[in-house]
Amino acid sequence: MVATPWDAGGPELVGREADLAQLTDVISGVCAGTARTFIVAGDAGVGKSALVSRACASAPPEALMLMGGALPLASVDVPFLALRSAFRAAASGGQALLPPDMSGDARPDLLVQIDEWLTGQSRLRPVFLVIDDLHWADQSTLDVLMYVLAGPSDRPLGVIGTVRSNEIRQGGGLHQWLTDIRRLPRVRVHPLGPLDRPDTEAQLSGLLGVPAHQSLVNEVFT
Repeated sequence: MVATPWDAGGPELVGREADLAQLTDVISGVCAGTARTFIVAGDAGVGKSALVSRACASAPPEALMLMGGALPLASVDVPFLALRSAFRAAASGGQALLPPDMSGDARPDLLVQIDEWLTGQSRLRPVFLVIDDLHWADQSTLDVLMYVLAGPSDRPLGVIGTVRSNEIRQGGGLHQWLTDIRRLPRVRVHPLGPLDRPDTEAQLSGLLGVPAHQSLVNEVFT
């Protein structure tokens, strides 16, 4: 069952075999009954979301995939925005999938309620909470994720996220959050670098449908 605003399609994933294998291994570990967390960090446009989407497609069909994303809101602060988007489809899926009410202001008890709901769902099937663009997430979302990540290890619950490296500012809230979750067991923050030149050429050729001109490859790679 998938609740996702993401598009898992697009061109063939190029040059990410090792990264994909690591994330796929995390998904397999969750399906085997162990809580795992995998955060992909990299520059804008480097392919973080494409990598996560392709890996999540390998999850078994019975898994509950809750996929949402944060937004760059400037004038308003919506508590739990990324989680609301991830749970929205679950809320329309029937009473058995009705998640905690996250309307209104942030409340401390919601951390426990969300964690307990995820635990309950993980007793029925593997559960994956996938959040794109964590660099835009509000503090209430990060707090909930911290609480969930610090939870029991013996539940098939995976948390997968993406974050832009250039948004991780020394001393900022996101930087501190990433520093803190690195101390937790079964949590990995995985750096995703740019493609090398051969993979850049392969990616361009796949997009164009014909071999890419070398001058174009040089320009894009540079």
